[in-house]
Amino acid sequence: MLASQVQVMQLMEDEAQSVLVNYSADMEKVKDTDFIRLVEHISMGLKKQPTLGKCDTVLAGTCYSVDVKPSGEILAGGNKKFTVCISNGGVVRTEPVSDGDIVSIQWYKNCIYTLCCDTGSGSKREVIVYDGSNYNELRRWSVPKYVFISQLAVTNDQVHVADQEHHQLWVYSLTGETADPIYHAIFSRPNHLAISHSKGIIVSDFNANKVHSLRNDGTIRWTSSKVADPRGVCCDVSKDVWTWSRRSRVLFLLSSLSGDVKGEINHPIFSDIKDGDEIFDMCINENTLWVAARRKGLLKFDIQ
Repeated sequence: MLASQVQVMQLMEDEAQSVLVNYSADMEKVKDTDFIRLVEHISMGLKKQPTLGKCDTVLAGTCYSVDVKPSGEILAGGNKKFTVCISNGGVVRTEPVSDGDIVSIQWYKNCIYTLCCDTGSGSKREVIVYDGSNYNELRRWSVPKYVFISQLAVTNDQVHVADQEHHQLWVYSLTGETADPIYHAIFSRPNHLAISHSKGIIVSDFNANKVHSLRNDGTIRWTSSKVADPRGVCCDVSKDVWTWSRRSRVLFLLSSLSGDVKGEINHPIFSDIKDGDEIFDMCINENTLWVAARRKGLLKFDIQ
C-alpha cells in the first residue's frame, strides 16, 4: 500500500476515534443519524465508488422496464409485449400482449408480475401475472387509471402499484385482493418503484424532487431531496439506491441507511438520453447494470 494511502487511513482513524471519544462522554445524547453518518464517512473513504464501463444495446426498440430472473435471463417490458433474453441479446421468448404496453415487470416467486397500460387511451391499467415456467397467464385485475408511465413493486407477498392521481401506492395480495393503500402527506406523484432494504420499497417522486425509502409496513425510513427530477430507481447488493436524475443526466448513489448522496455516476452515453427517453427502470445483477431507456432500448453497462 502506498505511504499516502496509509496516511489518509490514519487520519480517518484518528478523526473517527476523536468523534467516538467525544460521544462516549455523553452517549445518551448521540443521535442515530449522527452515528450512521460517521460510519458512512469512514466506509466511503475506504470503498471505491462504482463507475460504469462498456455499454451495449441488448435490445433495440422501446423498453420501459427490466428485471432479472434467478436463472440470469432478463425480462424486458415493451410495446404490446415482454421479452425474455440472455445477456448478449439473444431472445429466448417474446410474449405478445394485445391489451397494451408492459410498462413495469418483475420476477417474484416463480411468477412474472406486469403492469399493462392500454395503448389506446393510455389510461386503463391492469396487473397481469404469468407463470414463470410456461408463461401462461395466471390472473389479472384492474388498477386505477393513469395516463403516463408508472410502475409496480412486488415484495412481502404484496403487489404495490403507483397511483399518482391519489398520491399513494395501492396494495394488493398476490391474487388481487385489495389491502389498505400506502399514503403519506409528503407524496406528490409517486411513480417509479424498486424493492429495497428488508422487503421495503424505494419510491421515486419526480414531481416533488424526492426519493423515499419505505419499510415493509409502509412507513418512511428516510426521504432524500438531493436528486432533481428522479426517475428510475434500483438497489445494489449493499442496498444503496441508484436513481436517474432526468435534469442532471447522471445517476445518483444514495445511502441505504440515510438517503445521503454518496456519489454521482456518469457515462458518455447519458448525454444521448433525451427528454422522453429517460431511464424508466433499472436493475443490478452481479457486475451489470441493466437499464430500460424507452426508445433507446435495453442497455447493459459493466459496473467497475
